[in-house]
Amino acid sequence: MSWMSYRRPILHDGVCYGNKDREFWSVKDVPSRVRVPFEVALGGGNPPINELQECGMVRDPREVSATAADYHHYVSSSRGEFSVAKNVYVATRSGWFSGRSTCYLAAGRPVILQDTGFSELLPTGRGLLAFTSAEEAINAVIEVEQDYPTHQAAAREIAAKHFASDLVLTDLLNYVGIR
Repeated sequence: MSWMSYRRPILHDGVCYGNKDREFWSVKDVPSRVRVPFEVALGGGNPPINELQECGMVRDPREVSATAADYHHYVSSSRGEFSVAKNVYVATRSGWFSGRSTCYLAAGRPVILQDTGFSELLPTGRGLLAFTSAEEAINAVIEVEQDYPTHQAAAREIAAKHFASDLVLTDLLNYVGIR
């Protein structure tokens, strides 16, 4: 994940919106409250590496994404994805959904992602779990661990039904008037 994608917060209509650094601290204790090891491939900005090490293992993202093959191996070797979203996406309920999360779903890896409003558009509860608080995040991790094979199958199904290239590209080509 990228700790800070832009240098300073976005100010719009008197509201200040931030990066992932603003959202991460609300779930920093999740790894210590579940029996699952966490790892974050983290870059962007000046992340407080020492503090983040307490939450789990921190890796240099270049190690796991230098090539497409490296990235594919990292995702498919992972148990799943747990991630916060940028504050601006959470606060505005924009419906944002990560391309990285799509990769995890396609690899049959469950995704536990901070809700940005995507839960109104995509099926959640199996394979893809949305959270809005640390307690919900903890419950989602426990849920996935209690029935991992079901969540793996559901993750693949969500990817196939909602993110398959023939669906997405057809919609895009229709939208831009090429098809």
